[in-house]
Amino acid sequence: MSRSGLTAGVLLVAGLAGGIVSANLQPQATPPPISHYWVLTQANCLPPQADPLQPGVCKPAEVPVNGLVEIQLPMTPATWTVQSVSPNLTFTGSQKLPNPQRIAGTSELVLLDFVAARAGAGTIVVREFPPTIADTPSGIFTYTFNVK
Repeated sequence: MSRSGLTAGVLLVAGLAGGIVSANLQPQATPPPISHYWVLTQANCLPPQADPLQPGVCKPAEVPVNGLVEIQLPMTPATWTVQSVSPNLTFTGSQKLPNPQRIAGTSELVLLDFVAARAGAGTIVVREFPPTIADTPSGIFTYTFNVK
């Protein structure tokens, strides 16, 4: 390789490296704020997470005011309904997603969405019918929250 070819090659590499370095020195966009999003499942309501002496009472969760809570539960053939919601929590909707055989005997997942609107103790009570995942004859799970 000639000296001029070597010099051109070095300048090209130096130019590319300089471009990379200068690209990394560009101001970064402001990252989005940290999300306040909690995803709970039936596992929060079954041992070992929940107290085996209190069937159907789920492990308590702390959520900030305006935090988003999503409860994901396996369904079909069973169905889940929201039985009650504390006044400081707001039910914002639900959706069903295909989820075949992730948990034996089920084919869908239901997502129940809530907002923690005000501070205080809160509960969300859901019922599975017929009870297949829930470990109580009533099929009730009670999710408890401390909204701060």
